[in-house]
Amino acid sequence: MNRKNAEQGFTILEMVIVVVILGVLSAIAVPIYLNSIRQGSIATLKSDINATAIDVGIHQNGELTNDAPISAATFNAFRSQSAGNVLTLKTYTRPGDGDTEYCVEGVHTFSATDKVTFHYNLTKRAIVSGVCVASLL
Repeated sequence: MNRKNAEQGFTILEMVIVVVILGVLSAIAVPIYLNSIRQGSIATLKSDINATAIDVGIHQNGELTNDAPISAATFNAFRSQSAGNVLTLKTYTRPGDGDTEYCVEGVHTFSATDKVTFHYNLTKRAIVSGVCVASLL
């Protein structure tokens, strides 16, 4: 029997060890990758809301027009909407003075059961989690 031929190749045990190591590495890497994709989508949504809220604020303060109400067509012209994001403009009438306040709300849907919603809070001048609520304006 030729000893050289008997020593060539990998044993089944070596192959199993390599497959187990690859499985462990992918079990660690895939969730990290998916989370980074999710965080990137959320950051894009917040950026879209912020850019649109700035444009709505400029319009609302009369810098672009003479305080005319924002129409759907005007909002669509302002809207900075990336793929996967849906931005909407909510309007509320303030009690007392009757002025109109605007809220930009954005939703990104990851799946049928997984979505995130943020809005621009005028009081805090910040993007916060959740839907627009008239009492928060």
